[in-house]
Amino acid sequence: MTGMATTIEWALTPTGEPAIEADERFDARLRHLEEMEQTQRRRARDHRRALDLEVALAAGEVTVHYQPIVSLPSGRIVAVEALARWNHPKRGLVPPDEFIPIAEQTGLIVDLGTQVLNEACRQVREWQRSVPALRFLRVAVNVSAHQLTPDLPEVVAGALTRSGLAGECLELELTESVAMADVNGTLEILDRVAALGVSFTIDDFGTGYSSLAYLKRLPVTGLKIDKSFIDDLSGDRRDVSIVGAIIAMATELGLTQIAEGVETDAQRAQLEALGCAHAQGYLFSRPRPGATFVGDTADLITGRLGEPAGADRSPVRVVVCDDEPSIRKLYRRALRSRDVEVTEAASAHQCLSQVTATRPHLVIIDAMMPAGFGLDIVAEVRARQPDARIVVVSGAVTRDMLERSQAAGADACLQKMQFLPRLADLVDTCRI
Repeated sequence: MTGMATTIEWALTPTGEPAIEADERFDARLRHLEEMEQTQRRRARDHRRALDLEVALAAGEVTVHYQPIVSLPSGRIVAVEALARWNHPKRGLVPPDEFIPIAEQTGLIVDLGTQVLNEACRQVREWQRSVPALRFLRVAVNVSAHQLTPDLPEVVAGALTRSGLAGECLELELTESVAMADVNGTLEILDRVAALGVSFTIDDFGTGYSSLAYLKRLPVTGLKIDKSFIDDLSGDRRDVSIVGAIIAMATELGLTQIAEGVETDAQRAQLEALGCAHAQGYLFSRPRPGATFVGDTADLITGRLGEPAGADRSPVRVVVCDDEPSIRKLYRRALRSRDVEVTEAASAHQCLSQVTATRPHLVIIDAMMPAGFGLDIVAEVRARQPDARIVVVSGAVTRDMLERSQAAGADACLQKMQFLPRLADLVDTCRI
């Protein structure tokens, strides 16, 4: 017993607490103090960077770089995404993942976003004026949750007015979480911005939380497929299925699709096979400063569908025959970045008259127009304009409709919402 009592007494601290437990508590306190010290250092660092960023915004150290968005499969630039870059006088280019979160936390993101918007509109309008192949270039600008205030429509209108850029050439990108956080409030703001001709794209689609019912209500025209789904696209069948499902859903809704983070030829080939409309990523180009963008991306500005020197630059003439004004509006929006002359017709009789008057390169005919079914005039349109591309569209395509349209001389018979995302690329192939 004496030996046992001595052993127990040796294993206890003066307070009676086992020595091992005391050591663990001491280590826990030490870790806590170290964590507090790290937190304080991090806060002090963020505070210094916030002050530096505020000075940088005032001094013009924050610039804009541009990454091409290309059409598939042509590889031709159809738009650019404007990305903020901080050129620190001592540190050089500061990674966006360092200063964007600080800007979000401090509210500086509002001033930062406004500066990027103004500069992006100015630069793209300058390219439209000076580079013929970019005369219908669009620009996409990211919008933070902090910017979704009732002032946003005035901010956007001001940027468009000062730069001279058409509203149809500006796209605002929202993440799913931002768009869905306050749908009713967001919808009111976005509707006012959309009235300026501006369109909206959901960024990082598939990684946030979204409701398809709300997505239908928002004035959205495109979805950006998140890079996380593209990384293993050539080797993971699950990612192929997910991306294919997103593309199919977007197509049915009449939304264009942009795949982010495309870095390999295999990824590009898979996206083309799935029918993706647009892509961006290092495979095509890294973000480039405005001063060198045109020279750095010369091979993408024309692409496979580029126009040779001396080519006819006259507008592509398009006749849209559909009795639904909302559908005709969708066609106009889909063609907003192309050099086109769109003529509308609400009946079969008007369609034939416009074909005779304008001699179009492309005729889009609703198969089921009143006062004369659209299918009934296909042969006459072909007779009046033998070289035109004729596409018959319908809400649902039946075998009989497909056979009749082909027999009458149509080039294709497609479901409307499947046709819309491809319309702009089809116009490029019609250019003479």
